[in-house]
Amino acid sequence: MVNLHEKINNSKINVQNNESKNYLNLIDEGIERKSLIKIKINEEGLRLIREGLKNYTQKEISSKINHDYSAIINKKLKIPLEVFEKLKSLMQVDDIPHERYIGNKKKIKLEENGEIAELIGIMLGDGHLSLDEAKSKVSIALNAIDDEMYLDYVMDKLNNIFRDNQPEGAKNNFSMEQSDGNKGIEIIYFSKNIHFALKEKGL
Repeated sequence: MVNLHEKINNSKINVQNNESKNYLNLIDEGIERKSLIKIKINEEGLRLIREGLKNYTQKEISSKINHDYSAIINKKLKIPLEVFEKLKSLMQVDDIPHERYIGNKKKIKLEENGEIAELIGIMLGDGHLSLDEAKSKVSIALNAIDDEMYLDYVMDKLNNIFRDNQPEGAKNNFSMEQSDGNKGIEIIYFSKNIHFALKEKGL
């Protein structure tokens, strides 16, 4: 049986760079975190843009979207959400094929299913979301001694749901800290991406 200290030592902190002040302010205002989200337009989207804007010069497009159009088309860089919205408006379309990113990580979308419903229940019962100017934190506090089987169950569930967030070679995609004497243990994510995904679920 793996003891509490081994569980903690086998975990690995997953820290992502973040724009904490922007994120904190936008969360507090209860509005979409536009400054946080970046858009990467895929090849089909780029083809549609070239076709839809062929009657404009690159200079005209850059002026209308307030961004370097050639960088979007030729360098295929991620762009701010605000620029993406201007492109859609200029093309008069509802959407352009793309992927959304938070920092350097592809934006997590939690599906509507039983597993995610259970995760929300775990968060409502034992979880906590917090923000300060240094980091975004998602935590779950459990009893590692009296509820060891439940702890392992929750760890497996988190690793499964957020498996794309797991660093290469790490056993877990979260860190663990001992709390509340010798029994308590806290599962922790320092991840604005996971924080964002859970906030979108109403937590």
